[in-house]
Amino acid sequence: MLFVKAKSHKYYKKIKLKGKDRYFYNKKEYAEYLDKKKKTVKKKVVKKTIAKKKIVIKEKKDVKTIPKKKTTKRPASRVKSISRGNARNGQPYSADGIILSRSQYYKSPKNEILSGNVKKILKPHQAEFVNLAMEKLNDSDAVFNFDGTGAGKTMQEIVLADNYLKKSKKPILIVTKDKRIIGDAFVKDAKMLKIDINQIEKESEMSGNKIYITTYSRLSKHFKTAKLGMVIYDESHAMKNFASGQSKAGRDIMDRADKTACFTATPIDAPHHLVYVCKAIGADFNKVMEHLGYSFVQKRNRMGVIVSEYWKRQQGVSIESVVMKIEKIFDDMTKKGAGFKREISLKGFTQDKINVKMTAEHQATINNAIENYWEIEQTNPRMKGGALLELRRLNEEAKIDATIQKVKADLKAGKQPVLFATRVNDTIASQTTGEDQYSVGSLQEIARRLKIDKIDVAEVYNSNPQAVADIKKFQEGKIKVILTTPQSGGTGLSLDDTKGNAPRSAIIMTPPFNAMNYIQMIGRIKRLKTKSPATATIMLTDNMIDEWNMGIITSKLSVLGASVKGDYGKIDLDNIFHSDFMPTSEVREKIFEKYRPKKTPIIVQTSNQAMEYAKKNKSVIGATAGHPSELIKLIAKFQGGTASLNNLIPNVIIDFGRRHKGDTMKDIQRTNPNYLTWLAEKIFKMDISKFDPTKIKIVDESEIKKSIDFNGKIKYILIKRKAKKIMLNSINKRK
Repeated sequence: MLFVKAKSHKYYKKIKLKGKDRYFYNKKEYAEYLDKKKKTVKKKVVKKTIAKKKIVIKEKKDVKTIPKKKTTKRPASRVKSISRGNARNGQPYSADGIILSRSQYYKSPKNEILSGNVKKILKPHQAEFVNLAMEKLNDSDAVFNFDGTGAGKTMQEIVLADNYLKKSKKPILIVTKDKRIIGDAFVKDAKMLKIDINQIEKESEMSGNKIYITTYSRLSKHFKTAKLGMVIYDESHAMKNFASGQSKAGRDIMDRADKTACFTATPIDAPHHLVYVCKAIGADFNKVMEHLGYSFVQKRNRMGVIVSEYWKRQQGVSIESVVMKIEKIFDDMTKKGAGFKREISLKGFTQDKINVKMTAEHQATINNAIENYWEIEQTNPRMKGGALLELRRLNEEAKIDATIQKVKADLKAGKQPVLFATRVNDTIASQTTGEDQYSVGSLQEIARRLKIDKIDVAEVYNSNPQAVADIKKFQEGKIKVILTTPQSGGTGLSLDDTKGNAPRSAIIMTPPFNAMNYIQMIGRIKRLKTKSPATATIMLTDNMIDEWNMGIITSKLSVLGASVKGDYGKIDLDNIFHSDFMPTSEVREKIFEKYRPKKTPIIVQTSNQAMEYAKKNKSVIGATAGHPSELIKLIAKFQGGTASLNNLIPNVIIDFGRRHKGDTMKDIQRTNPNYLTWLAEKIFKMDISKFDPTKIKIVDESEIKKSIDFNGKIKYILIKRKAKKIMLNSINKRK
């Protein structure tokens, strides 16, 4: 019921309807009434339009037209916005090549606050954001600008800071990723806009109500008490990791600022990255994660010390439902006027891959490293993460020859390539190579070889002081190649073709681990003023390493797409690599399962004979367990299991409890057959329904060498508490 006539209670709103008073008792009832009224008006307008069209059709023979109604002039402050808002397909900035994401929620600003030099310089989408943001900040504590890379966020940040400074009469702090971005983007744009910004290292350098700029790395130690009118975070995804010190320091400053503005083209690519978004809007991050279907997990060591914290998706919650909920969060932000997303159209941008054929030497190195990785995965799972990263580094080295050929081919085609690699310096590989092996740094080696061929390169990595000057030469066409990393060259740099005579090519040696880096790399060569087609090429091998890399990024692009929508939200790599939509841990396991060796390993600990047998068969794992329950979990991981050994039991040494400590299985068989039955069922997972503990055969160590017919399925175990192990030729031996 939308309204009632009674007057006996307090009411929210009273209006006149057909000469009678109508009462609404709360805001919701009144909003529903207004919504219904709007729909009714729309239906009338549609009917009227159809009627007019019919009249035009009837009168066409007489070449008659319906006279246009006179329209009243709108206020000057809104004319430009509204006229642009009527552009085809609801895209108010299409004339400038800008796409508006979530265009169904578009609203033009009520007032124009910009004037003079600033108004002339800003593009319409930039000016509208500042106007809309200033309006929203009247009743909200935060605004978000998710404009795509190259859409001109830097100018919007500076102009927003200047306007809010005039309003609040308090200091404004802009935070960005590094000093190079300050020198290359902020100083240049501020000079053009004739707005003063002051670069500082610590809050004690702040003097008066001005615009200040610093980097994220300075926040935790040097900005602990500053009271601000507004804090503006450039590339705010730098605060995405909820447990990092950088994120905590950034979120702490929000408490000391009246208003917050976050600018990033890539807000999140995993659900827990919402932490800084929640802090800015005053939402409870924990409740948001629970709403998405995640539980918080803390892992502790034996001393009770927390060693890791993470959010885990609850059983039965699909990743698709998570993405839909994330999309709803960002839809709501946009609908309420707190989130804005405009981006460069990707028209003229293409992406492709090159299948790298390795040399025989590199192929042998990678095959050996992968083989050693499988042993590490089973013998020492804690080293698995480091071994995987080493595999990535070795795999990138194997692409150097093919990458140099691609650079030269692009130069010959009149392009200026921007090469992204993950490795800079030479390293020593040891985890997956079995011995110390020298491994060259990709960027340094490529730079050296290109210089030998008299090709000048700009080396934008390792905080190179020459980088800013070299980037300028690259944009002028004096240097034709940039070598960089996703971290050094993936954010804040304009490397696109602004003259139309040298198309840019992004060459990506190793697919990045996150979607943000990929989008940021694309954004270096495809920007607002780009005047030629741009291409991105990923260098891929046909092994499990690149399949794993691509599986991760394609999955994360889906989460990113839920937050940004628009052209960038539609980016996928299906033409390069197809991956099912799933979390990164599941991606890795699904891909690795295809390559993982199917042999069941022998578990050995002290027997030299058993170790030699296992080493020759490349299926060895050293295992210890303090309690039978731990050993049960261990054995459950291995394919086959001792139950497949026709009820044979290895002659295990027991080193727990009191009565049988130090006894072998043969000792227990002789002295306590019932205990042997319990061990057979609980530890060796044997069917004891037909089990006779006095007759079961127990296999000695000496019999392992003869047991070729077991085909690697014997699990020879020493059950030992607090056993310390060291790696020796890929085999765990007692220290």
